[in-house]
Amino acid sequence: MCRELSLPAARRAVGLRLSLKALLDDTSAETFANAIRELDAVVEVIQSELHVRADGRAWLLSRQFHDVARHLSTPTSAENPGFRRLPEMLFSSNWVTREVLGALEHAGMRLPSELNGREFRHTQTRRWWNRSRRSPAGALGDALDQMRNDIEFRTRQIWFLLRSTGEEPPLPVIYSWAHADLYNGIHRTLPDRSVAAEVARLASVALDRRLPDFALCLEDADWLSQYAMNYLVPPAPDDWTVRTPAHLGRILRGRLSRWYFYPFTHGLEPLEMMASVLRVGRPLFYERNAVHAWLEYALLQGGAIAPQSATLYLEVLAGLEKDFLVLFDGYLLRLMFYPRLRTPEGWCGYLEALTGLHYRTGGPSELDSFRTTYLAQRGMRSPIELLYATAEQHGPLN
Repeated sequence: MCRELSLPAARRAVGLRLSLKALLDDTSAETFANAIRELDAVVEVIQSELHVRADGRAWLLSRQFHDVARHLSTPTSAENPGFRRLPEMLFSSNWVTREVLGALEHAGMRLPSELNGREFRHTQTRRWWNRSRRSPAGALGDALDQMRNDIEFRTRQIWFLLRSTGEEPPLPVIYSWAHADLYNGIHRTLPDRSVAAEVARLASVALDRRLPDFALCLEDADWLSQYAMNYLVPPAPDDWTVRTPAHLGRILRGRLSRWYFYPFTHGLEPLEMMASVLRVGRPLFYERNAVHAWLEYALLQGGAIAPQSATLYLEVLAGLEKDFLVLFDGYLLRLMFYPRLRTPEGWCGYLEALTGLHYRTGGPSELDSFRTTYLAQRGMRSPIELLYATAEQHGPLN
């Protein structure tokens, strides 16, 4: 397969063959981890090349359309007559038209004629997707997607096996291992009890600032650690160590993808984000993601920083601050739009605002006034004050 693709794919295939040969000679956890790592690299190269080919892009787009239509078809649209026009309303909205037309232009293709006027209807999109899956590119795409999920699952197991000493450690300790691996270029270790202590500290701040949803997420350090390991931490954190700001950006993009139910290494696209929201039938709980970002920021503030890492440390903090602001706005969007989701117009508005927040210049203009009022009621002018309030408790910069 790699010989049919580019030179980078062929080179990755050579690395995979060598790692598999080493695994036959030495069936240790280390050689297994290396083989899985090489296999993941091969899959990533092939997927990236497949998604820019016309036939591969057509398969991907058909899957995205089908996912949106499938989650639109049940149960709300079937139960509430007012939602029967939601598929057409969504497709005709400005942001969907912009994203779809851009995707079509990028792939050099047009939508099948059978979808005309019924672009997000289940029956029509299912036929298109099934037809695309029968093509060589579609069959390969399906297989690679399944492999990617399996690889990430196995990679998480191997990472834990390599870090574990044989005893069952508390969940906050496991999370502290992951945090230390991710930020090994800044500070190398965390005390075993630092995660639980920091969670308790943040819970106190959240209650003081009248943020009950945030405080609820911080009630149990075990729960938050488990949630982070499942949805917000790379499958093998030591392979994702932050050594440049670009590395942090890759982690934040992967985190968003995994949180929206796709593999960590998947590049989440707007239609996929929309399909995930429709899948659960409500906005995602952004306070959970924001609380984890807050915890991550606080743990970095509390560690000892080597002088040679000072520049990277400040750049990482700046990146985490920007990410926290986006996640906090995602939480506010959920509060602002939740009462409106009784109508199809409300769903169209929320999905447009959500994708604008992540892929465009930010949320809708009304979000600014909503944020100002919400924060003023809690004695704040900016969500950044939450981060800085925790940082002050750690004393001056190391």
